[in-house]
Amino acid sequence: YSQFRYTLGPRLLDNSFHVDVIRMAMTRNIGARYQDIQEEVVRAYNEAIPSTANGWVSLTAYDLQVDVISRVSSRYFVGKPLCENLEFRRVCERATMEIFKGRFIRIFPTFMRPLGSWLLTDIHGLRAKMEEFLRPLIAHRLEQEKTYGAEWPGKPNDLIAWLMDAARAAGEEIMAADLSSRVLFISFGAIHTSSAAFTAALYQLCLSPQDAQELREEVERVVSHEGWSKAALGKMHKVDSYLRESQRIHFMSVLTMGRTVLKDFTFSDGTIIPKNTSLAVNVSQDIYPDPHVFNDFRFVRKDGEAQPLVATPT
Repeated sequence: YSQFRYTLGPRLLDNSFHVDVIRMAMTRNIGARYQDIQEEVVRAYNEAIPSTANGWVSLTAYDLQVDVISRVSSRYFVGKPLCENLEFRRVCERATMEIFKGRFIRIFPTFMRPLGSWLLTDIHGLRAKMEEFLRPLIAHRLEQEKTYGAEWPGKPNDLIAWLMDAARAAGEEIMAADLSSRVLFISFGAIHTSSAAFTAALYQLCLSPQDAQELREEVERVVSHEGWSKAALGKMHKVDSYLRESQRIHFMSVLTMGRTVLKDFTFSDGTIIPKNTSLAVNVSQDIYPDPHVFNDFRFVRKDGEAQPLVATPT
């Protein structure tokens, strides 16, 4: 469906060790890297929203969120100084749209799809540019490993290190071109989806500004006890519910969670979904009471009940 084989290369699909990195190392290290994340969030918003004499400034909400999320994710993925390189961040942002355009490669017969990826997208140029950024960084780390061993002094705790370790564990040769494609894939999943989620919540706050006080009170209460940390975010149940409900109401499509079945699948009740079937979840009265009404704290559980979080802390 997404034609990653032709936009990001076959190695991405043939050995998807980056998926384990996303599920394990990236999530597990949020706590360890939280101070970097918080510092970048504060700095990004301070620089993106300039001070004015009257206290107001006009900004495009979505573009603001893309810029902030791009900065924060880059800080988490590659650290300083590369995350401060504007051209690096723009490559990550642009790659998302080029990968998205890759879906249209399906109009070509299979034997012409490699050519179609060049005709319809600029992803190959962006992959080459990302490789330029990462090649010297990877070469330096390989040299350090050769000299001092796998856990060399000062080894960064970032996405590049996690991918290099995962590639080695998966029996793959560490190649800048391959890791560059995987970094762009992970950016594809991080930047615009998170930006859309925060933009939806911001627009909802504009529609119901009275909600801001209750959200602020929860944040202040949790932070007063926990400080700013991953654990603190995990206790912000109202904030989490607000983000989830905003996405549910203001999603980019009437049908959400679009998926294509890659192989025949049988549910526990015997229902069979054939390979290549497209699925989506609709807003239904059977799932949500008053499904077309925004209920800010719909997902907040009663006191004492465990609340699985979706929007926070990751």
